[in-house]
Amino acid sequence: MKTLNKLIFLAAFVCIMITTIFVTHAITVKRESHKVSYLEYVSLKEAELQYWRTKAELVDVVNDYIHTAAPNSLLSGVILVDECREFDVDIKLVLAQGHQESHFGTQGLAAKTNSIWNVGAFDSLTYDEIHKRHIFSNPNQSIKPYLELLTTKYLTGSKTEEDLLRNFVSVDGKRYASSSTYETSLTYKYEALKATKIDSLQESLNYWTIKSNRQN
Repeated sequence: MKTLNKLIFLAAFVCIMITTIFVTHAITVKRESHKVSYLEYVSLKEAELQYWRTKAELVDVVNDYIHTAAPNSLLSGVILVDECREFDVDIKLVLAQGHQESHFGTQGLAAKTNSIWNVGAFDSLTYDEIHKRHIFSNPNQSIKPYLELLTTKYLTGSKTEEDLLRNFVSVDGKRYASSSTYETSLTYKYEALKATKIDSLQESLNYWTIKSNRQN
């Protein structure tokens, strides 16, 4: 009987030891798992911070360019950056064309229509003849229609922004502007924008967007 009790005690002791080992291992694994998750959390938060820092700097550069060219322009750099990223269009082209078309809504017909890129404002039309959908209460409302036109009619297939600098024609073969020197003047402005930090900031923003698991 004593021998049986000893065996039972020994078996119980072994079971307790095995259970203790498994529980200790499970706790260690859980702690390590929490440690890894915390490090991932910190990494994501750092990436998120870098994303906002980079975006803020890009917006500042864009606003500086707009207000240097047209101090009275109401065009918002932050809205422009967001929309260009949404449509995946190079900000330099958008700025160069907005500068050329209307000095960012401060000159020509755009000063009345608030259509910075003169979408729908053909040379032969007066303000009264322009369709209502091409007249805006605020210049920032003209960003999206312009980018929609650009991406559906001009930047089609494998065509790039720099292709348009050589020949700014739509998929239908229609020129964006009637001037024969349009591309030359636009290219000059586009090349000048390469001297800014826009390219490097766009690249950094794309990097931090991926690192922070953001959609945009």
